[in-house]
Amino acid sequence: MLSFDIPEVKPFMAQLLKGETFDGFCLHTAQIVTYASFLIEGNRVEKYYSPEEMPEGKYCTWKEIKPLVFQLVRGNKLPVSMKFVFALPETQTAAFPNASALFLNLVFSNGKVRGTTAVAQTSFSLQKDTDIAWEAWIKDFFQRENIPILLDV
Repeated sequence: MLSFDIPEVKPFMAQLLKGETFDGFCLHTAQIVTYASFLIEGNRVEKYYSPEEMPEGKYCTWKEIKPLVFQLVRGNKLPVSMKFVFALPETQTAAFPNASALFLNLVFSNGKVRGTTAVAQTSFSLQKDTDIAWEAWIKDFFQRENIPILLDV
């Protein structure tokens, strides 16, 4: 598991909530605490769609859910806290050996943003190859998107 802080909170939150940086990720869950607590589960509800309009993937993308989240947090006051559990789309997860899901957790609390990674394996293994590959992918992603992170040692 990779654990890190994002030191430049304001530009990061703008990138997350207004930019396209995270649009390709799926949203597993989000919890936003403002004047009330809001829980969003990113699972697609198949009954909502007709068969011909059913999008690909089990989870909604961040691009689909981001406008709703933005409406919940915009205003003069900062949210009390926010937690986002993103997952790499299934099509990309397939490139990682023994991975059934790859997660990026982002938590905003007390004016700080903290990130962690997690891997769900298809079968039990003591090998850490998938974890190491996912952590490297995340580091490259943040570097490529010019988002500084401070790794825990």
